[in-house]
Amino acid sequence: MMNMLLRLILLPILFHACALLHADEPVKLFILSLKFQTSEGSHVKEVSWDEISKLPTHSARLPMEIDEVEREMTYVYLSDFIAEFSSDEDVDFWLANCSDGYQSNFSPAIIEATNPYLILTVEGQPLGAWLAEIGHPEWGPFIINTEKTDSLRDPGHKNPWGVEEIIATNLDLALSELPEPFSDPDHSLGQDIYLNACLSCHSTDSDLMGGHVSTRNLTLLSLFASNSEEYFESMLIDPSATNPLATKMPSYAHYSNEEKESLKRLLTAVAGE
Repeated sequence: MMNMLLRLILLPILFHACALLHADEPVKLFILSLKFQTSEGSHVKEVSWDEISKLPTHSARLPMEIDEVEREMTYVYLSDFIAEFSSDEDVDFWLANCSDGYQSNFSPAIIEATNPYLILTVEGQPLGAWLAEIGHPEWGPFIINTEKTDSLRDPGHKNPWGVEEIIATNLDLALSELPEPFSDPDHSLGQDIYLNACLSCHSTDSDLMGGHVSTRNLTLLSLFASNSEEYFESMLIDPSATNPLATKMPSYAHYSNEEKESLKRLLTAVAGE
């Protein structure tokens, strides 16, 4: 326990010191792991901040999703990152894994509709150095925000921070690691909701798919949906009131009855396997 406390106290201090000492060495400081996982096998590339900064960059004064404050930023579109570093691979689905166990995913349709981008600099500083300066190195090494959110049911799930790994894979392969109902066209709406919301925090039996923020995995969620309908719906609408320990779970009260029912039917089908 004491070691963990020391790590929490010392990590921001050490990161800040490194950022100041090596401000001109972004290659050593800010690395994004790009893992390819396809039917052909898996391999990993390490992509540096310096390499990413050589892609076409854009500048604008934008709000950062983590606090909604507008700041001067430079950024590169995720589509350009993909074209440069993974276009030659048999991939059509990207997972952004974060340091706190959160996971976001991006399909070609989501990328086209939202224009996600990787933040490079904030107020003239490399992102990692700026985060260290404000005392939040854990928000790095990379942050992805989206330019357009009108088409998203849950836009917050496409703005991950603490991004340290991007997995480039194939959607069919990824879905094959989930229970069969996730590939059943009769559950298309429930699949869309689960993949673009629930999957960010809730783990599955797959090593590839699912975040690790919540202790309640897919199996447990499916049991709630099939055996405790009232509890399941209450958790969607007002999670912290239903379970005081669910402080990180956002409300999904904006879901229509059809959306809630579709999600419940998908999970009930998973429980019935």
